[in-house]
Amino acid sequence: MKKIAVFIFSFFILVFSYAENVQKYTLSNGIEVYIRDNQINEIDAMQIFLVGGTAYYPKELSGIEDVTFDMMLYGSKNYTYEQFKDTLYDLCSSGGSSAAHYTGKLYMVSIRENFLKTMDVFLDGFLEPRFEKKYFDLIMQNNAQHIQSMLNDPVSLGFYEADKVFFEGLAGETSSTVTPESFDNISLELVKEHHKSLMDAKRIKIAAVTGMDKDEFLAALEKKLGSIPSVSDEIKMPPIEKPKIAGAPIKLVHESAAGAGYIMRFYRAAPLIADDFYAEALAETIFSSNMYNVIRSKYGACYTPYCTNNGGMSNTGYELIYKCTDYGNIIAAMKEARELMAKNKIITGLDKKGNYIFSTIEAELESYKNQYITASYSSQQKTSSLAARMVSGIVLYNNPEALDNTIDKIRAVKPADIKKAFEKYVLSDEERWVSVTGENDLSKIALPGGE
Repeated sequence: MKKIAVFIFSFFILVFSYAENVQKYTLSNGIEVYIRDNQINEIDAMQIFLVGGTAYYPKELSGIEDVTFDMMLYGSKNYTYEQFKDTLYDLCSSGGSSAAHYTGKLYMVSIRENFLKTMDVFLDGFLEPRFEKKYFDLIMQNNAQHIQSMLNDPVSLGFYEADKVFFEGLAGETSSTVTPESFDNISLELVKEHHKSLMDAKRIKIAAVTGMDKDEFLAALEKKLGSIPSVSDEIKMPPIEKPKIAGAPIKLVHESAAGAGYIMRFYRAAPLIADDFYAEALAETIFSSNMYNVIRSKYGACYTPYCTNNGGMSNTGYELIYKCTDYGNIIAAMKEARELMAKNKIITGLDKKGNYIFSTIEAELESYKNQYITASYSSQQKTSSLAARMVSGIVLYNNPEALDNTIDKIRAVKPADIKKAFEKYVLSDEERWVSVTGENDLSKIALPGGE
């Protein structure tokens, strides 16, 4: 009987090997399923995701997909919210939802023996959310709190206002999270309509890390998802845009920044998929040490400075001065840190007289590679992280294994790559300065590019 079942199943499941570690399958309606065999442990993971993200809604409805995926976790046709929580607790399973610029998703983690039951609970929520108003109100209340928290935090406010300027008139105006401008536009009825638009087999994909029987797993997916129609002719994706960085400085006032404000210098950064992305990221990591040793250790001009980028496709990088206490000298100190890095002078500390102790990129690079890898990829062997990495590879590269060799790419970066990326991005003349200070501090700082 098992052989007959497998034979029948093969009529509506097309299977072929994608690569050595990941196998790709297709359900009868075209939904793609990517499976990595779990040889690590008995904990399996799955993510169901939709490609396209913010390309499918306007800036006026920013965050609607995030709210819609949240609603999938608050009960379904066959499970009340309480039953949903209790079932996951009994199964020792967990999961959640998220929405980003390019995709929205549900994710779950379960011990293998309970994997199919856990999947049934999550897919039930995905297909037929209960849409109870009291939980919609709760989700929107949480969003209101997040918005208020952002407005109360000077740094978050600075980034939010900067992004509005950088992406004005571009597709990047649409946010994956609810914004102050979109909050009042999102209703339960619109969420229900948005959910209907998600039921498109063309956009839906599955990524799983599991050691269970593949035929059994795929049969369960086919039973739950195989009837979803394929609606779209082609998938819309948010474009990779160049943010509009250059322009007059932006000065914001925030009472929480009185006496010790925040200064940001923005520049255009390498897209996440660019060949020099990791060279830039490493350059920023190294430069952050230079900033600390110049701005904090030598001049004591702020609590802490650092340099990094947002890690997106339409990417921005920035230098951040956190709690500045010396507005008169901070711009010069930041410039000094850049100029020293540009001369291949990497500061490892100060001597007893307060003079810099210098090294070079060539001498320090391997240490910084280890630091960057440890900070960014220390948890990559968890099954949940493997599933998330597969999703990112599929969405960004159309290859579930595209990010498997990330550490090798970081290891391959050479000193010359660091210098080139630093000059191209961090030293770019196309910059925009932003400050967030108290009202009485506005006149104390002269940002470059201003009057």
